[in-house]
Amino acid sequence: MMGGCASVPQDAGFGETRAAVEARTGARAVWNRGGEEDREVAEQTSALLAKDMSADDAVQLAVLNNPELQVVYEELGVAQADVVQAGLLKNPVFSASVRFPARPYHGVDAGVEEEFVDLLFLPARKKMAESEFAASKARVGGRVVALAAEVRRAYYRAAAAGEIVGIRKEAQDAADSSAELAGRLFEAGNITELARDSYRAEAGQSKLDAGDAALELAEARQELAKLMGLTMRLGEMRVAGGLAELPVKELAEEELRKRALGQRLEVIAARQEAAALLQQKDVAGTAAAISGGSVGAELVRDPDVKTTIGPAVSVAVPVFDQGQAANAKAVAQWRQAQARVRETGAEVTAEVGLAFERMSAARDRAAFDRETLFPLRQRMTQQTLQQYNGMLASPFALIEAKRAELSARVEAVQAVEAYWIARADMEKAIGGKLTEDR
Repeated sequence: MMGGCASVPQDAGFGETRAAVEARTGARAVWNRGGEEDREVAEQTSALLAKDMSADDAVQLAVLNNPELQVVYEELGVAQADVVQAGLLKNPVFSASVRFPARPYHGVDAGVEEEFVDLLFLPARKKMAESEFAASKARVGGRVVALAAEVRRAYYRAAAAGEIVGIRKEAQDAADSSAELAGRLFEAGNITELARDSYRAEAGQSKLDAGDAALELAEARQELAKLMGLTMRLGEMRVAGGLAELPVKELAEEELRKRALGQRLEVIAARQEAAALLQQKDVAGTAAAISGGSVGAELVRDPDVKTTIGPAVSVAVPVFDQGQAANAKAVAQWRQAQARVRETGAEVTAEVGLAFERMSAARDRAAFDRETLFPLRQRMTQQTLQQYNGMLASPFALIEAKRAELSARVEAVQAVEAYWIARADMEKAIGGKLTEDR
């Protein structure tokens, strides 16, 4: 019976969850429960905020500081407590009675009982709880990995928005120059009022575009700070300028599907839940049929005879309830869990397929913009500048060519942003970072 006593470990399986998260995201998770680790989190946060932040830095900051994760981690404590509870025996029941009148002693009956069903199914119950605990750890880890993908999306949005703000400012300066030049030419009588007003309207639109770009940057930074749990330190956040170039090559779709089924923590959680219900299926009917049985000892002191003591047993007679209903329910729940494993696998592979199509399309678009369309606009600007220097093109033509080049540059940045966001979605779909070696 003393073997059934246990305490709840403080770690609650977090070490395994942290290892799974770090293997899939590259970020180190910390469960903030007070102590030395909290000081380390504060120091690491300040160090990361003191430099231009990369996407990996943003993920690390989120894993350290996102308040929702601290709520999620407490699920591990609940699940660990369930494992400990499953390994505990029920408290024995002590009973006693006294009979009157005394002749010359009071009649006394006393006994202690322990449900033998508890003893019989203790190993199976512990295995079931351990499988459920493993599923909880996988679910918690899966939520951290999903957050990492959301942070990457927000980071790429903020990085692209910062680059576009600068481009929109250049475009606004060009449009203002056109409007100023048009105003002087109109006063000199060289262009019509309609032409002057059209340049003014374009300058006004460029100003609005620049304002929209600034708002997009502010919103993106707020969203990123929220995911990182650092809204109060938004002013310290410095996103590295620009987006990285496209990777040289991508993994094949089939390889990504296999990787998702092997490492996606939601799939692992579904399998562990099915394993737990398999344990329950094997014992549910028998446990229900003989529930209530107990073993123990009984002491009797009667005035007419000497005191006696001996074992006591009570057994439920399965006349009406033979456990058939409990067994049928357990079998149905196990089959349901198996179906859920297949359903989760199908959903994951479909998610990977859709993410692959979007990532491939975004890559093609980004490559075309970067390698063909934007360079073409740059050459057109250079050719217009040569014509302007040879007095074959007006200053308006040169300014318009530059504005068209800047618009193509904005589209190129947006295309690269779309690719990296699609890549973040792919990482969420496969349940980990998208690298060549993993």
